[in-house]
Amino acid sequence: MAIGKVRVGVLAVVLGVLAVATAYAQGSPPSPPQPPAGLSQEQFNAIVSAASEAARAKLAQPAAPAPAASTAPSGVPAAAAPAEAPAASPMMMDDGMMEKGAGMLVDRLGDSLSATPEFLTEAARIPHILMTQGPGRSLSAFLLLLAFSIAAALTVESLLRRTMAGVRARLAAGMQAPAPLHGLRSFLGLLALDAIGLLAVFLVSYGAVGLWFQGSDAQAQFARLALTGIFAWRLYMVAFRATLRPERVSARIAPLGDGDARAIYRSISVIILAGVALRTVVVAVGAIGASPPAMAGGIMFARTIIFALMFQAMFQFRQPIADWFARLGRPGARASIAGFLGPRWLAIAVPFFAILYLAEIYGAAMNQPMIASAMLKTLNLALALLFLETLGAFLIRRQAIASPDVDAGAPARRRTMSSVVMRSLRVAALIIVAAMIVQLWVVDVFQIIDASGWRAATRASITAGGAALAGFVLWEIIAFVTERYIVHAAPPGAALADDDAIKPAASRLATLAPLIRVAAAIVITIVASLVVLTELGVNVTPIIAGASVFGLAVSFGSQTLVKDIVSGMFYLADDAFRVGEYIDCGKAKGTVEGFTLRSIKLRHQNGQVHTIPFGQLGQITNFSRDWATVKFNLRIARGADLEKVRKAVKKVGIAMLEDPETKDEFLAPVKLQGIADIQDNALVVRVKFTVKPQNPSMIQRVAVRKIMEAFVANGIEFASPTVAVQTIGGERDAVAAAASGAAAAAHAQAIQIANTA
Repeated sequence: MAIGKVRVGVLAVVLGVLAVATAYAQGSPPSPPQPPAGLSQEQFNAIVSAASEAARAKLAQPAAPAPAASTAPSGVPAAAAPAEAPAASPMMMDDGMMEKGAGMLVDRLGDSLSATPEFLTEAARIPHILMTQGPGRSLSAFLLLLAFSIAAALTVESLLRRTMAGVRARLAAGMQAPAPLHGLRSFLGLLALDAIGLLAVFLVSYGAVGLWFQGSDAQAQFARLALTGIFAWRLYMVAFRATLRPERVSARIAPLGDGDARAIYRSISVIILAGVALRTVVVAVGAIGASPPAMAGGIMFARTIIFALMFQAMFQFRQPIADWFARLGRPGARASIAGFLGPRWLAIAVPFFAILYLAEIYGAAMNQPMIASAMLKTLNLALALLFLETLGAFLIRRQAIASPDVDAGAPARRRTMSSVVMRSLRVAALIIVAAMIVQLWVVDVFQIIDASGWRAATRASITAGGAALAGFVLWEIIAFVTERYIVHAAPPGAALADDDAIKPAASRLATLAPLIRVAAAIVITIVASLVVLTELGVNVTPIIAGASVFGLAVSFGSQTLVKDIVSGMFYLADDAFRVGEYIDCGKAKGTVEGFTLRSIKLRHQNGQVHTIPFGQLGQITNFSRDWATVKFNLRIARGADLEKVRKAVKKVGIAMLEDPETKDEFLAPVKLQGIADIQDNALVVRVKFTVKPQNPSMIQRVAVRKIMEAFVANGIEFASPTVAVQTIGGERDAVAAAASGAAAAAHAQAIQIANTA
């Protein structure tokens, strides 16, 4: 349905302009000038063309020639300077120049507005010229052939799109894949199919020119102009179709709803098509010899129509476009440029397009379209960046949907290979676009640097930009490789499930990863900065010498700091500790949470954080390296069967080796070592096992609990704290017995309290 409307719009705009011009011509039919006697029509046309060119050249000349001097004197406008001298910069204009320039602009604007009816009169001559200056073909036949050629080009494009609908559907489904690179391939595949349709439009248009519109007559030139405009319209719409995809939501990279995407696409299509049609008429009027004021009036008239449509579209779609900008930021990011521009884009776009409209009017009146052309090119570059940012945001959103934890928190916002590629491409695009914009305004518009100077500066800028880009890409790769090894700290207030549990220690690479990142960032920044400064013509030798002297002064004045840094390097080289390991350095005990170039942070099991300089660490006792052997004693009754005790402990060890929760922790099973001590009322036996060093306390508690259960099941009694007291009898015996019982109860209660603590 949308394609049919667009096709009808093409024919309506292109042929409607001609119909209006024909109707205007019928009100006052122009009579073509007749050659005087003795001259043929061709000779007369050549004379008229030469006179028109001379008139244009005369109007383009300055009002008064400037004196022959190296520079134009003050008070002479830029147009009065010699042709070989560069135009004066607006920043250098004095009050007299500005007053004269303003007066000239007002006069030119008045002349252009007054000559607008002349433009319409010249436009009305187009049908007559097409009818009289053709290869013997009538106007109606020409218009039918032109309409048929345009319709054939658009129909072939539409048929190709429908024929490849299945392929498009598969590629669109591929864009929903979680892998960003796969989605990028699908996007490029759809873009290639759109390019095939554009190629079909070009081939059909070229074939129509070869069949029906050969030669240099007016009909052939106008047909080539119209068909070129149609191709330019479809070329522009390829970029917007690839972004908006009004007919296929699964392939749409812009974060817009179906209704908004279709409406914005149709509006952009109408604006571009209207611009192409009006440009075709303006160029055709200029080709038949209209005067410069009439051409300026026609250009102003056409630009007013186009910009009115543009402003209407901006205000109509201000909210959908604001949402589009707002969703260009990375998910989970606290702030972004796109998020800032989202609600404010209209406040930036309206002044820009207003200035662009005024620049178009100024360029048409003063015959100086340089500023307007530069602004249009800047707008095109900004649109290209918008398309690239939209594609990158779409791929990141797909990855976030497939992996919800990627952007759920600070530790999860990690780099992926696709994000590294996208960021690198983004920076490269920004550098290229910035260079093009600088050249556009500095060289072409303001002429601050001439072409030869810019070429020399360009070579240095390319090297400097390449060095900056290489440094950024290298940093992204290093950050991507090392980020997976970085141990992120737990959020404040987070407690372990087990108070005595020790978190798994990090690998040696994970321990060194933060220092590697810091060192790499410093080296890359210094080297890239020196290369950039060197290419920009800055002598870096004094900078290097000054930095060396400063570093020497710091080293002499901060001996303690140097001692801490050097000691830390040797500790890391010896692999004395890693992040997550429990160590004792004499001054404090705790789990290594992290370190800097000069100090280490230890987290005590009660929550305190100790920050200790490397120079004060001294001897390191690491409790988390390789393995941990745990030994503990049990007090059993003196009459207990030691063989039964040994078998019970052995069964407990076998059961723990088979338990899924504990079997992976053991290096040597729980076993009875034998009698460690003999006391008056107990046998002290020792139990031993070897486990991984991460959580030995938890394994010990489980082993003690299971041993107690096994002893109860096998009738093995623990030692009693009762003390046997022999007395002769009587009241003293009762008192002694009571005292003995009270002492035993107090001892038992003390043991219970100690175990509880």
